[in-house]
Formats: sequence, C-alpha cells, structure tokens
Amino acid sequence: MARQRALKMCGEDGVHVYKNVAGPGREKRKADFIELWDNLAENGTSEFQITEKSSDMCMKLMNATIKDLSANPWWLKWVSVSMLAVVGGSIAVAYSYLM
Repeated sequence: MARQRALKMCGEDGVHVYKNVAGPGREKRKADFIELWDNLAENGTSEFQITEKSSDMCMKLMNATIKDLSANPWWLKWVSVSMLAVVGGSIAVAYSYLM
C-alpha cells in the first residue's frame, strides 16, 4: 500500500526504496551494502563522524517518510464513528420493531 502511495506522489523514480528489498540474493545485497558503508571512512576520523551523522539523518527522514505513507487518512475516524452510529441505530430500530 505504501509503495502505491509513494508511486502516485513521486513517480517511478521515487520508489527505488522498494526495489530489491526481498527475494533471491538479499543476503548478498545486504552484505555488500554493509561493507560499502563500513569502508567509506575509518572509525574515529572526522569523515566517519560526518558519514555517521548524515546516515542518521537519512534514516530518520526515511523512517518518517514511510510512517507518513502508511498513516491512516484523516477522515477515517469520522467515517468509522458514522458507520458505527448507523449500524447501532439500525440494530436499535430493528430491535424495537421485533419487540
């Protein structure tokens, strides 16, 4: 569901995050990704700290994006309450006619 929302919002070029997440070769892609990021800078250097801060910001923004895409629409609670009222009222009316 989130992929369709992102596709509608950003187009095909904006949904690469959903590509190759699962399936054959996932473990190799994961290992390659970790190796790449581990080799960008030596631990303790200023480059490492910059990379770490940038990665942290990227992950927080990605998590916020995914959370926003998977959130329920603002109107869902109002529709749910309305439907509950209609069903409850229908049951009450049906019960009163049966008694």
